[in-house]
Amino acid sequence: MSCLIVYASRNGSTEKCALNLHEKLDDSVILNLEECSPPLSEFNTIIIGSCIRFGKIHKLAREFINTNLDILLQKKVAIFICCGMQEQVEDHFKLNFPPALLEHAMAAVSLGGEFPDHPGKRLDAFVLRQVRKNFSKEKKPLPHIDEDKIDALARTVCNP
Repeated sequence: MSCLIVYASRNGSTEKCALNLHEKLDDSVILNLEECSPPLSEFNTIIIGSCIRFGKIHKLAREFINTNLDILLQKKVAIFICCGMQEQVEDHFKLNFPPALLEHAMAAVSLGGEFPDHPGKRLDAFVLRQVRKNFSKEKKPLPHIDEDKIDALARTVCNP
């Protein structure tokens, strides 16, 4: 089994999850979509990971899926997103991924997410401060990466 893990990350959570998943899958190759687009013909299984930002997947992940949808529908596919707002996960999948791909995928899961310590832009910093205040006000714990879900995804990919 040859497995390709492709991901697009903005603040590092998706990259952390992709690297963790790569460590758990013996015959896997990992590729950041910012670096290049891989030749999919060499792989039996493709895992696609993306961050969610303002309700949307990363532009590079969206382009990768749209460009390669016909090929992806012929491969074993799993999808993961990193999202701090777990109550919105179903909507994120429905709004960001083609229905045919979601139906075809052996797994479509959110692995949690983390808020960056030092967001790059002023708008990001402002929004993050507001979101943190809301979490605090509602006495909700801050989002985190869910290692158990990463383990479960690795098991699913190994034993589809």
